Amino acid sequence: MANQELIASYALDPAIVVIHEYRKRETRQIIGFFDEDPPEEAVTCLGAYDVRRFDESDIVEPRRMASIAAVVFRQQSTVPIKVKRDLEKFAESLLWRDCRVFVELLPIEPGSKTPDFDSLVYQVMEERRLPVSGLKPEKLTTYTASAEEIRDMTPMVHVFRLPDTWSDVAAYLRDFPPGESPSNELSVTVRGRDDSIIVPSPEEKILLERAFHDCHRVKLIENSGGLSGVRTYKAFADNRYEYVGNRTRYEYFAKIGDRDLISKEYLSYRDIALEHIPFHLGPRLRLDRCVLGTQLGIIVSDYVSGAE
Repeated sequence: MANQELIASYALDPAIVVIHEYRKRETRQIIGFFDEDPPEEAVTCLGAYDVRRFDESDIVEPRRMASIAAVVFRQQSTVPIKVKRDLEKFAESLLWRDCRVFVELLPIEPGSKTPDFDSLVYQVMEERRLPVSGLKPEKLTTYTASAEEIRDMTPMVHVFRLPDTWSDVAAYLRDFPPGESPSNELSVTVRGRDDSIIVPSPEEKILLERAFHDCHRVKLIENSGGLSGVRTYKAFADNRYEYVGNRTRYEYFAKIGDRDLISKEYLSYRDIALEHIPFHLGPRLRLDRCVLGTQLGIIVSDYVSGAE
C-alpha cells in the first residue's frame, strides 16, 4: 500500500505555525541477486541502488533485511527447479517485510524444444498462497494482480520472462518503493475482549512491526466483531517521535484480517467512503500504517469516537 513520503515536525510561534523541517523516511537501497553475481546490464540500469550478490545469510537476518529493496531470483537452465525451492524458502518472509520479489523465468525461443518450466513457479504460488503478477490468472486460484491493481496490492511476487528487462524493474522500484521496514524493537501486546492474551501469528507480528514502525510499544484491545469479516481493535501506541510533547498514548482504530478483504476495504474507504462520510464522523486513514503481507493485511486509522 502507499506510504506517506514525509513526516513534518512543527515549530510553534506566538503568531504562526511553520513547518520548518521534514524527516524523510529511510529508503532501502540494496538489491540482491540470489546465489549469483548480478549481470552488468542490471548493475547499469539499477545504478541508483547498491546491486550485489546475495546468499542465504543476507535474507534471513532481520536487521540485514531492513535495507533490502528487492531480491531477484533467476531460473537457471542447469537446475531449473532451484528457483522453486528458493521461493518456497524465502519469498513469504521477504514479502512480509515489504521487500520486492522479482522472478525471471527461463526464456523460451519460438520453435525451440526448451521445456516450459512455468509450472514450478505456479506450484509455489498456489501452495503458499502468494500474491503474484505476471502469471496467467486462469492457471491460478491464488490472487493475481492486473496492471492497474499493482500499486495498491504490493507487496507481491513479480514474474517476468523477457531476459534482462532491468529498466522495467528500475521503473517499478522508482514508482512503487518498499515502505518502512519492521521495527524489531517494538513491544506488541494484544488482548481479547475478555482481556485474555492473544499471541499474534508470525505474519501478524511482522505486519504490526511495519504498521507501527516508529513506535516504542503498541497495545491492541479487541473490539466486538465488525460487519466486514475482519477483526477490529483499538490500538494505543507510544510514538518514538513525539514532536508536541504529548505523553498520552496515541489512539488508533485497526483492522486485521484476510488480505483480500483488507485490500477491498482499504480501497473502498480510500476511494469511496471518504467522499460520503461527514468530516467529523470519518477517521483519517493512516496510509503510512496500512500494510499487506501474503495472507493478511492491516488497516489503521485515527480513532474517532462515534465514527462510521
